[in-house]
Amino acid sequence: MGNENELSNVVTKIIDYETTYATGDWRDDILLFEGQDFTSDFNDIDDYLQLKENTTHFLYNHQPPRADADYMYYYANKSEARASLIDQINDGRFIVNYEASHGSKFGWHSGGHCNTYFDVTDIPSLSNGAKLSFFINVCCETGWFDNITPDPCFGANVDCFAEQFQYSSDKGAIGILASSRGDYPSSYGVVDKYVYEAIFNNTEYILGGVVLEAKLGWWSSIRHRYNLFGDPAQNLFPQGLTSNSPEATAFNNSRKLLRDEKARYHLVFESNGEIYYHYSMTDKVWLGGFRLSTGNGNNKYSSITGTSNKQFVVWQRYNTSTNNYDIFFTKNTGSGWSTPTTISRLSDLTSTANPLPVISYKTISGGHRLMVCIKGQKGSDDGILYQYSDDEGITWYPTSNYQLYRSTSSHQNPSLSMGPTTPTSPICFTYDDGNKIYFHTYDSDWSSRQTISLGSGVYNTDYSSVEVDGDGGKNVAWQGYSNSLNSDVIVHRRRTSSWSSFKIFTTSPSNGYYNPSITGHTGDKRTIVWHAQNGTLHRAHYDGSYWTESLSYEVFTRNPNISAGTTIAKYCWTENESSPYEIKMSSETMPVGGLLKLDSSENRENVTQHNSEYNYISHRS
Repeated sequence: MGNENELSNVVTKIIDYETTYATGDWRDDILLFEGQDFTSDFNDIDDYLQLKENTTHFLYNHQPPRADADYMYYYANKSEARASLIDQINDGRFIVNYEASHGSKFGWHSGGHCNTYFDVTDIPSLSNGAKLSFFINVCCETGWFDNITPDPCFGANVDCFAEQFQYSSDKGAIGILASSRGDYPSSYGVVDKYVYEAIFNNTEYILGGVVLEAKLGWWSSIRHRYNLFGDPAQNLFPQGLTSNSPEATAFNNSRKLLRDEKARYHLVFESNGEIYYHYSMTDKVWLGGFRLSTGNGNNKYSSITGTSNKQFVVWQRYNTSTNNYDIFFTKNTGSGWSTPTTISRLSDLTSTANPLPVISYKTISGGHRLMVCIKGQKGSDDGILYQYSDDEGITWYPTSNYQLYRSTSSHQNPSLSMGPTTPTSPICFTYDDGNKIYFHTYDSDWSSRQTISLGSGVYNTDYSSVEVDGDGGKNVAWQGYSNSLNSDVIVHRRRTSSWSSFKIFTTSPSNGYYNPSITGHTGDKRTIVWHAQNGTLHRAHYDGSYWTESLSYEVFTRNPNISAGTTIAKYCWTENESSPYEIKMSSETMPVGGLLKLDSSENRENVTQHNSEYNYISHRS
């Protein structure tokens, strides 16, 4: 910035971008512009087609929001090109991508830098307000900020294209990626390709992270030429991370959120039939994620477990070719996420019900034992099926008789405990048959089954969630229907040497409670979160002496999922009455209690009253 006024313009534009126009259909549109004459050079045709091919690939195989591309190609009538560019920018475009032609310090041109399609003198004609585009200029010199040589067309001491589009008041760009020197055709289809891959394939929404990830894919000569003009902490999707599925964080029986020994959080969720992963290094700053599934669609219901340096994820996929379900597994043991593979004996399932896979682990000599449980039918085995691995998913056992002891086809909704931070104790396992909740433990083999829901006065019990607390207590929560109360309720029990009495959380008959997710803490403390029929999110916390129940958010929320961990925990959920559904993360930690209010002067994304109490995933804070 050259002065205080220019700086003020930039700050105002950032705030407006993240508030006034935080959402809108314009964010789904991308403008691709190529300015060379088709007839002048057949290579230009190849460049243009390469641009379209690269861009289309990434725009139609990525994490929502979905983007649609408009293509412009003008070769003779520059005034027509100029008018169309101005109209489209004013209407709002998420990205404006110029490639495969010529550029100068002041604009896009062909046939001499004074003969432009679009340049800094067109800025006064812009009126896009806060509908600010991210410009990708794959051409020469539009970011030549250190050139002060007088120009015969634009005069002396004039800032470059990227600078002027950045600091112009109430118009222009939210960020510009531009070359500070001359560029070459070898950049075509490379610079923008890796930008799109960072945003749409790796779901990196922070502008500086986008450029950093893109640069990792460029060769060194391109890295040195191209610079970002804009705030590197700018969130390109300030409405938060979204999913087309209200069950993105469902179901309560499987963990979507992992807190490791170093207090980092790992999140998995589903959107548009794909599985995505995000992580936090500081418990508040969420970094861009990765698509774990391979883009084949119909992937749902992920579950995560792991340690401070290793994470393991499973999910189900409906195979439309065979009309069967497959269970996929992937891991990150320090060198990035592995290519997903199926767990063969938990795949090609002929059952019609969702398998709802869950994964956990326990320590054994020399490493960890991974445990995966599902609801499914495989040949003559029908009910709760399981597999375990002692070599991080390379080999799975048992090779036969992998139906859980005394399991039947009516058994469903498996749930595994994550255990304390270092799970040397047995894994706890619950499931239901639509009317009873069953409990097992697993050490080197499965224990006998216990029915733990009888005597509660609650029927139609299902969707249990189980967790071990730091004192070794086994905590289970489930949903069910109370005839005496005429409503759906949440039930809790804890076991040390024996099972405790029932704790029932009730509501009015017209507002049922559903899908509890539980975690345990040290000091005989535990927390349960669930959602109500009227779209509110609730939590109950036991502090060692008393239960305290509270209403968390009076907005349309569903499917909360709380992290396991004996010290503190966070929870995530989906929000909105219709698609797109936002993925939200609590800014509070349990069992500390109270809300961690974010200072709006330091966190510009928290600008409305209702969102001051939580963080959007993918936001800096």
